Amino acid sequence: MTSSGLHGTEVLGAGIAGSSGDEIRAAATRLAGRIHRTPVVRSRLLDQRAGREVFVKAEALQRGGSHKARGALNWFAAAVERGVPRDREVVTASSGNHAQAVALAGREHGVPVTVVMPETTNPLKVEATRAYGATIVQSGVDWSNRDEVADRLVAETGGLRNHPDDSDELAGFGTIALEISQQVDEIDAIVVPVSSGAVISGVAIGMRAFAPGVRVVGVEPALAADAQASLASGRLERLSAPPDTIADGARALSLTVRTFPLVTRLVDEIVTVSEDEILAATWWLWTRAKLLVEPTGALAFAAACSAMPWARRVVCVATGGNADVVDLGRRFAEAGLEARLATAASAGPPTRSKAAWEGA
Repeated sequence: MTSSGLHGTEVLGAGIAGSSGDEIRAAATRLAGRIHRTPVVRSRLLDQRAGREVFVKAEALQRGGSHKARGALNWFAAAVERGVPRDREVVTASSGNHAQAVALAGREHGVPVTVVMPETTNPLKVEATRAYGATIVQSGVDWSNRDEVADRLVAETGGLRNHPDDSDELAGFGTIALEISQQVDEIDAIVVPVSSGAVISGVAIGMRAFAPGVRVVGVEPALAADAQASLASGRLERLSAPPDTIADGARALSLTVRTFPLVTRLVDEIVTVSEDEILAATWWLWTRAKLLVEPTGALAFAAACSAMPWARRVVCVATGGNADVVDLGRRFAEAGLEARLATAASAGPPTRSKAAWEGA
């Protein structure tokens, strides 16, 4: 893991200093009728598994299959408000969910979209993005150069660069916090996947505005613990190679230069979970809550089952549901999850649960 210097590029909506509750409310107004107000799902079995009250904010049921629709649709709507011509191509880089959201938003606003995606991207996410009408660029693209390729396309075509951490994207993600503040009372913590830091930054801004007493906890795979290291060191730490984690939406090499200061200022804690814990949490959400999440979308519930012993009432943001069901079904079977977790369920919650929080 290496430390990175901070540098940035000027792009539409790039400023973060002004992100606030007012911007999030403005985003909510723009998004009204364009996105779903996703439900908060409860399950006695999830509570039992985690040893606390768990509230799952089901962004897997959002348009485009993830929370990313909130950011992208707000970004495009704000750009139109600013008078950006609709025939100006928008270029972005993504491993999947952001790509689908930008393609969806571009189609709705009549704007052409090109998405740069690593060659190793889940083919289902590539085809879903193409189905929304986007042009896909993959040849020679990997996780380390996708942004460079996107920037080069913008320089060549005069297109408009979109980043998932632009301020209008963050305001869109902040509407998750606005909704949660209206849906669930007396929360101890909200748990959000980290990856490059965009969604947790937007949610953290929103929680500070609408529910300031709630602790914001980030979660990432133990194989991709760059954000946890960054929070500990006070420097932007970067992985040397893409992590081989089942949570493909959390394979970012680092926080970004825009999200790093937000995460260090607004996020209280970052925890990590193992690959086994991620797979098990995915299985629990599929089979007990009937939520078809992808592994990245199960990160928060995995954390609720293994960390934060002090928290009695926890909101878990299930960020996405663009799952490869064939691959995950095979993994469930190979891991013997049905038998193993049925035994665990009959034994009751982990020993750290209620007794642990009462002693915390």
